[in-house]
Amino acid sequence: MATVQFPVAFQNTVANAFDDLVNAGAGAGELEFTTSADTTFATPLLTLTLSDPAHGAAAAGVVTISGTPISGSFSGNGTIALGRYVDSNGNECARGNATLPGGGGMFILDNLTAATGLPVSLVSGSIAFLTATI
Repeated sequence: MATVQFPVAFQNTVANAFDDLVNAGAGAGELEFTTSADTTFATPLLTLTLSDPAHGAAAAGVVTISGTPISGSFSGNGTIALGRYVDSNGNECARGNATLPGGGGMFILDNLTAATGLPVSLVSGSIAFLTATI
C-alpha cells in the first residue's frame, strides 16, 4: 500500500463537503456518544446538537466543530469511548474515538464516566482529510 498526499485545496474541498454532509436535512446535525461495547449506537449515553453549520471553513484539510464547548447531560451510565456524527435525518456521517483533553481523540470531552443526569461538555473536536492509503 502507498500513502498519497493531496494538495491543500483538494483537502479543503473534501473537508467542506464533509461539513455539508453533517448539515444535511432540515435541522442541525448531532454528536452521539456511547461505550466501546455499543458499536451500533443502540443506546447513546450522550447526544449533543451541533451548530448549523457544524464546522467553520476548512483550513489545511481540517474542519473543527463550531461553538465549543457544547454542554449536555448524560442519559445513562457507562464509560464513553466512541462518538459519531449524525445528520438531522439520523444518518451516520463519521465516527471516532472520544477521549479526555490530551488523549488525542477525534472528540474531546471533559468527562468520560457517564452517570445519568451528570453534566458534560464537548471541549473540542475536529476531523482531518489529509492523506489516503491506497
